Amino acid sequence: TALLTRLRMDLNTFVTSGFRTLGIVGTPLIIYLGGGISGAVFALMIASVLTLAAHLFTSRRLLPPLFNASVSSRAVRPLLYFGGAYAVSTIAALLLGNSEKFILAHSTTIKELAYYSVAYTIATMLTMFSGSMTQSLIPAFSQLQAEEERGRLSDLYARCIRLTAIGFLPGVVFVAIIAKPFLTWWAGAEFGEESVGPLHILLAGLLLNAVAFFPAAIVVAGGRTDTLAKLYWVELALYIPLTFWLVSSYGALGAAAAWSIRVIADAVMLFLLARKVSGVAVGGLPNAAFPAFAVLAVPAAIVWYYGGLGPLVVIVSAVAFLGYAFIVWTRLLTNEERLWLRARINDRTIRQN
Repeated sequence: TALLTRLRMDLNTFVTSGFRTLGIVGTPLIIYLGGGISGAVFALMIASVLTLAAHLFTSRRLLPPLFNASVSSRAVRPLLYFGGAYAVSTIAALLLGNSEKFILAHSTTIKELAYYSVAYTIATMLTMFSGSMTQSLIPAFSQLQAEEERGRLSDLYARCIRLTAIGFLPGVVFVAIIAKPFLTWWAGAEFGEESVGPLHILLAGLLLNAVAFFPAAIVVAGGRTDTLAKLYWVELALYIPLTFWLVSSYGALGAAAAWSIRVIADAVMLFLLARKVSGVAVGGLPNAAFPAFAVLAVPAAIVWYYGGLGPLVVIVSAVAFLGYAFIVWTRLLTNEERLWLRARINDRTIRQN
């Protein structure tokens, strides 16, 4: 809280994502070195404890009165209603994010679970940026809930979605391109063959999942955590039988398909809820966005067809990424955003020199 109220988004992102990244990266490494499941769980626990310790340390430095807080009896009831519903929604979200792993272990083999888990870990690492942003955006969205601020709220909401979509797509395509050679180098030839299919399917779902964090933040900022809880528990009731069916038929591929179907449906529902709760609209991307996205679809399609990383893929990918960057810079960014980027690049250049 102190990091957000002091607008230290850099520290908040570093503390929240830094230790989480160490835990995610360390998990397969510990298993590879013989630590087993217990060692992996212990590593994740240590990452969580370090995250908490870092938040406490930085919060005390930034906002000392936070540790001299008192209790207001008038605030207890609304906080319990808001926080209780949010806790219930979080439980459902955790089950939604991990049910397919339990079903895979129950219905197939440990190998299938391993193939899927490696793909899932790599894919979901891409969403850490969006997840970190929502922590700072919820207070901002909350402050703009007043009727006279709805215009600013809609502008901020639409800009977050637009810029995240623009920045996220190249990352998804890049991971899709290097998936097979990277998995082969990192986890072995067997994982290079068996995990790449689930990874590609998961990446398809991530295209919407990455921007779904923002309507979820709008719903929370609007105080409707009860609506969020209802949505997640209804999703869970539908998700489990769907996952059982797909996993029983297709194994790890089925688990990835179930997850992508669920997050796409979840994103659509969250956008509708955000509009109902706060009256915000997604906002349309400029017409130039469609040719820009189509440019990046070319190397992704070639990789999917050929299944490897050959000279043709490298050349086409380089041209596609350059073309995408050109369209984004000239057609998709506003003058204000280009000026901001130029200023940041110039500041970094000056510091390095």
